Amino acid sequence: MSLPFLYHLLITTIIFYILSTGFKFFLKLRLSIDFSYVAIVIFASYITALLNMHLGRSMFATIPIAWIGSILFTVLILYLSKRLSQVYFIVGTLALYMLVYQLSINWVSVTGGSFGLSGITRVLVGNFRIIGLGNFLIVAGVIGALVLVGLTLFKRTYIYAILKWRGENDTVLKVLGVRIPIYTGIMILITSLCAVVWANLYTYYYLYIDPASFWLSMLILLLVISFVSYKRWEWQTFVTALLIIFGYEYLRFFKLVDPALLGYVRESIFALIIMITSFITFRRTSFWRDH
Repeated sequence: MSLPFLYHLLITTIIFYILSTGFKFFLKLRLSIDFSYVAIVIFASYITALLNMHLGRSMFATIPIAWIGSILFTVLILYLSKRLSQVYFIVGTLALYMLVYQLSINWVSVTGGSFGLSGITRVLVGNFRIIGLGNFLIVAGVIGALVLVGLTLFKRTYIYAILKWRGENDTVLKVLGVRIPIYTGIMILITSLCAVVWANLYTYYYLYIDPASFWLSMLILLLVISFVSYKRWEWQTFVTALLIIFGYEYLRFFKLVDPALLGYVRESIFALIIMITSFITFRRTSFWRDH
């Protein structure tokens, strides 16, 4: 195993660990499987890239602005899908994801269309540039450790205990005097921040984003990591992401499997099977509830 591949593996693991963590919090907020979280990630990624390319914002400087934008976009998505329920909710949120995905392709003047956005500079803060994968791994590792430790401590708090009761127990919480909107707002802040941190690391690692970055391979990895690691501690989620990413990247990096041979039709069928299986898993195991 070469050193560049090891760096790439660890950085990708950190990135997808943060993504799956945000997705699982989003599921607690929505109380059902919801694909619109990927739409929020797409939005945050393009905001991050555009701030860097046109305003020269550094890696850390883009986070607050992108976070504010992502919070507003999350509230918009919640409003658009609040009347949907059961299977209509799943289809509706999938449609929102596809709508934003298609917008990233067709709004060429802003997103660069299918060619994407390039020319992103890897500046950490001020004029300090990150040179080499090793240095970027250190930055990503620090950010990943802060997320892991922060969420581990957060899950031991009274606030998180209340969040786990949301949904079918809202009536009980209201009787106890708990203000549900406040805790909903906390969930929005956490999920949108995870989306922004993911977008930040992904954008500044690859220095390029395009619509293909958010297509089926990303969605499948996100679903698999999230489902396998649900109701696990944060460090267990990280280990799960490491093992799954290692298998995926090993096959792709060393070209043991050529994705082109699968074809778009087979890939689409495979993704559909994954989604159907995931939905059945949700229904049988009450995936989004904690008891």
